[in-house]
Amino acid sequence: MNHEFLKLSGLIGCLALLLVIMLFLSGMLERTNDALLSAAESGNIGEVVKQLDYGADINARNRDGITPLHFAALSGHRDVVEFLINRGANVKAKASQGGTPLYFAVVMEHKDVADLLIDHGAKPDNLNIAAISKNREIAEMLIARGVDSNAREKNRILKLRTEFAVREEENHWQRISTAEDVETVLAYLDKYPQGNHAEAAKSRLAVLEEEQLWQQAKDWGAVADIQAYLDRYPQGRHASAAQKKLAEINRVVADERDTGTVVRDCPYCPEMVVIPAGSFERVEDGSAKRVTLKSFALGKTEVTQGQWEAVMGNNPSHFSSCGADCPVEQVSWNEAQVFIKKLNELTGKQYRLPSESEWEYACMGGEQREYCGSDNLDAIAWHQGNSGRTTHKVAEKKANAFGLYDMSGNVWEWVEDSYLADLSKAPADGSAWQGDGAIRVLRGGSWIASPRVGLAAGRNWHDPEKNYYNLGFRVAQTLP
Repeated sequence: MNHEFLKLSGLIGCLALLLVIMLFLSGMLERTNDALLSAAESGNIGEVVKQLDYGADINARNRDGITPLHFAALSGHRDVVEFLINRGANVKAKASQGGTPLYFAVVMEHKDVADLLIDHGAKPDNLNIAAISKNREIAEMLIARGVDSNAREKNRILKLRTEFAVREEENHWQRISTAEDVETVLAYLDKYPQGNHAEAAKSRLAVLEEEQLWQQAKDWGAVADIQAYLDRYPQGRHASAAQKKLAEINRVVADERDTGTVVRDCPYCPEMVVIPAGSFERVEDGSAKRVTLKSFALGKTEVTQGQWEAVMGNNPSHFSSCGADCPVEQVSWNEAQVFIKKLNELTGKQYRLPSESEWEYACMGGEQREYCGSDNLDAIAWHQGNSGRTTHKVAEKKANAFGLYDMSGNVWEWVEDSYLADLSKAPADGSAWQGDGAIRVLRGGSWIASPRVGLAAGRNWHDPEKNYYNLGFRVAQTLP
């Protein structure tokens, strides 16, 4: 009897222990599943991996029937969604209220998650939810992915699109209705050419375009810009001020065209020095020519890299690291002409290359010097002996008597003339000798030239298409 009792007691004890263990393991699994659900909701993919390794059920549910995949889709954690799917999560699982992970993703407008779920077998049956959420993009994605939409749902989407477009345009217009730049208003008109506010936008654009053109004319102060404003808006809001400014500029120009005056037509234009009328004798290799010139204007310095870049939008210079105030070089005669043409278009002025006679007359500055402004080349020029084999900033050396810098040295300067060996045939009025144009003249020497070629009378010539790292130019203007 005692023996049977002991056996029964032992069996009951084992069963009790087994029950305790099962209860412990059940509680442990429940805690692991809860941790997995929490990790999926927060998007902590590392914790998701850990809880699965601990034995959590990938399709575990909470009291509402929501799985880890539901939580990840609801929170928009695409990486967690993809990981769970790859580990076997049920993409068609339904919560107690019937919602699938795709349903949750659509409600929360997580388009990328919804797209991923459909890729892995979720049925795109949530068009109605997309419409209710007022997310046109998701609705259109669901339609494209094969949603079974009836006529009522399609009408809902059509209405949604219309309402969304109207709301989007209204919001866009509210953002830009007081814009101060042309580009912003143009962007609205490009997007809504027939929009509810298109006429108001066009009116605003007209005001801004006029203001922009007037501001440019004021800032640059160039005759061409002011005249362009008046040509386009003869009765414009600033027409009176433009006419006044134009008259003022013309009066100043007329007053300032005195010998030695420095004039600048725009912020990026070269400074021009008014050179007085006069005569001199050109002599070379036994040929001579007496030349008489009218007053003209010549660049105070060689055209700089900064001026070239402002007009042309590029910098061809070999010594570009020298900086914006260094002479532009590696420029051919033909390229100099392109620069001048564009500068004339921008300013409404008539710049040109100087004639060879003008250049030599300006170089001498009314004096008899060995070089352009001095008998001491180092005082006025960068040449082979002092340049360090590079160009230098303009106007660092001494100016000549006319206030011109670097007429000797730094870079050779193109002039308008074709090469003429017999100077006795040069035009007596100082204009350029055009010849056949096959060879064009350079004057002044350069940073790489010996002192001999930097002489006031020193000449060089080259093909007009050649552009070397010691060739530049300065500009001239004919005065009224």
